[in-house]
Amino acid sequence: GTKPIILWWTEHIFPHDKSQTSHEIYCKKGGCITTIERKLKDDPSTRAMMFYGTDLRADDLPLPRVPWHEWALFHEESPKNNWMLTHEDALRMFNHTATFRRESDYPLSSQFIRDARDWTSTQAIPVSEKNRLEKGFAAIVYVQRDCYTPSDREAYVHELMKHIPVDSYGPCLNNKQMPEEIDGFLKLHSPAFYDFLAQYKFHIAFENAICQDYMTEKLFRPIEVGSVPIYMGSPKARDWMPNNKTGIFVNDFKSPKELAKFIKDLDANDQEYEKYLEYKQSGKITNKFLLNALETRPWRILGDWDKVNFGHRMYAGFECHVCDRIHERQEALRAHQLNPEKIPPPPLRVAKAEHLACPEPKMSIEKKKGVNKSVNYWEGVKEATAMRKMIEAGETDSKNFKPKYLKEKTDHYN
Repeated sequence: GTKPIILWWTEHIFPHDKSQTSHEIYCKKGGCITTIERKLKDDPSTRAMMFYGTDLRADDLPLPRVPWHEWALFHEESPKNNWMLTHEDALRMFNHTATFRRESDYPLSSQFIRDARDWTSTQAIPVSEKNRLEKGFAAIVYVQRDCYTPSDREAYVHELMKHIPVDSYGPCLNNKQMPEEIDGFLKLHSPAFYDFLAQYKFHIAFENAICQDYMTEKLFRPIEVGSVPIYMGSPKARDWMPNNKTGIFVNDFKSPKELAKFIKDLDANDQEYEKYLEYKQSGKITNKFLLNALETRPWRILGDWDKVNFGHRMYAGFECHVCDRIHERQEALRAHQLNPEKIPPPPLRVAKAEHLACPEPKMSIEKKKGVNKSVNYWEGVKEATAMRKMIEAGETDSKNFKPKYLKEKTDHYN
C-alpha cells in the first residue's frame, strides 16, 4: 500500500536535504514518506505531524485535528522557551514525545553528552598548577550571557560573591575581562576557551530553568575540562555524573554562605579536591546508570560523523520512532478489522504530564523583594488550556487562537 506521510510542521529541523521537500525513509517496521510540504496536511496518507517545541505556536497549527493525525513533539531546549508545553492541557494534545525528560517516549536527557570518553581522554591541569594560577584569579569561574532567568541564578551568584571571590566573565555580574582571543560568545566552543576554563578549580554551572533532566553543556563542559561544577538545575543531575563524587550541588546547602565555606575548605585541601576529578586520573567512569543510558539511547554515536551531526541524529531518530509507531498502529488496526470480536482497536497513545512537566519557577534565595519569575509560567497555563479548548472545539483556523480562546495578551501572544 501507500507509505504513511510524516509532515514536519516545523520545517527548519527537517533532517534531510532541503533541496527536495519530500524523502522516503526506511525504519525498522517499514517505510514512510517524510516531507515539509504543508499542502500535504489533507492528503489521505498523512499520519503524523512533527513539531519543534521552542517554535510551536498555538496560532499556527494544522487544524482541524483529525483522529488519524498523530502529533509528535520534539523539545530538547529550555522549558522557558515555551512554558505552555510544560502544562498537561497542551501536552496531552500530543501522541509522541522526544524531550529532555527520561520519561518521554524518546528521551533526549543525555543530549549534551556526545561521548563520555571525551571526559576521560584528557587530563585535568594538575592541582599544584591550579593553585599557582589562583594567585591572579579566583578559584571559581562564572561565564553567563542571559542575566534574567526563571531559575533566578543571577541572584544566587550575586549573594555567593559576597562570601567568596568569583571571576565573572560575560555580561552578567561582570568583574573580569575575557582574554581577547576568546572574547565573544561564538568562541565558547573553541579549544582556547576550554583551555582557559580548565585553569579554574570550580565552575558555576547554573541552568536558566529548573526542571527534571534539563541539563546543558553548562554542567558537562567543566567535567570535560577537569574543573568541578557547582550545579543548580535538574534535581536528578547526579544520575548523569561519571562517578558519585564529581559535582557540588547547590541544593545540598542551606545558603550561598554555607556553600562558600564548603568551597573554601575544599580549595584549601588538595587531596580532597582531587577526589572530585578521580574519573580523569583513573580514566574510568563508574556510574552504571550513565553508561547504560549512553549505550542504549536510540541515537547512539557510531562514528566521528555522528558527533558532528549530533542534532541530526536525534531528529532523524525520532522521525523513525514515529514512523515505527504508525506502522505498529496500522498493524493493530488491521488485526482488529479482521477479528473485531476478539481483538479490540488499539488505544491512541497520549503524552503524559511527566514527559515534560516542570515546577513553577521560584526565587533562588529568600529575599524581601524581587522580580516575579513565574509570570510567564502561569501565562503558559492559560495558553495550554486555550489550546486544548480550541482543538477540542474542532476549530478549523488556528489564527482564532488568541481572539476566540486565549482572549488576552501574554508574553508569547501579544
